[in-house]
Amino acid sequence: MQNLPSSSKVKKFHMIEEAGMRFLVSDEVIVKQGGPRMIVTGYSSGMVECRWYDGFAVQREAFHESELQAGDERRLEEA
Repeated sequence: MQNLPSSSKVKKFHMIEEAGMRFLVSDEVIVKQGGPRMIVTGYSSGMVECRWYDGFAVQREAFHESELQAGDERRLEEA
């Protein structure tokens, strides 16, 4: 069996899993107090980095994990 090089996605997944984070890169999240649907793009200094499109440009912001909740995929199916 051949040893294949590991991809950066696999490394990121393991790094996040070991850190005990609730969200994985590419998960959809929203701020608990309301706001746009965002995609998790990474973690930095204990903060969850997110990006979203506001109709004009891609925005990015870092949030504490406790400020976020998983996006409701059922709403996307209804739209």
